[in-house]
Amino acid sequence: MQAYQFDLGNITDDLKLMAESTHRDCEKTERTLNLRKKILSGGKMEPEKDVRIWTMTIEAQLANLAESIKKCDEILVALADLQKNVKSCSDQLEL
Repeated sequence: MQAYQFDLGNITDDLKLMAESTHRDCEKTERTLNLRKKILSGGKMEPEKDVRIWTMTIEAQLANLAESIKKCDEILVALADLQKNVKSCSDQLEL
């Protein structure tokens, strides 16, 4: 059972890293939009540039979310496997 506790600890660490990564991605988007606001207020924003900023920002968010979903799916599979293994081990200990 101690090995399963170790596995769960690793999964928890992966979740923490994923949360930190998501937070950094959101901060990056916020910085980009703040820069856009600064350029707008300076009157130097061209429509083409504005479209590029929005396109890049949205594409980055989509890519980041897709990566997060992929990682979540992997974690869900690992948790399901861990749950099955713990149940099996528990059943064997009861015998």
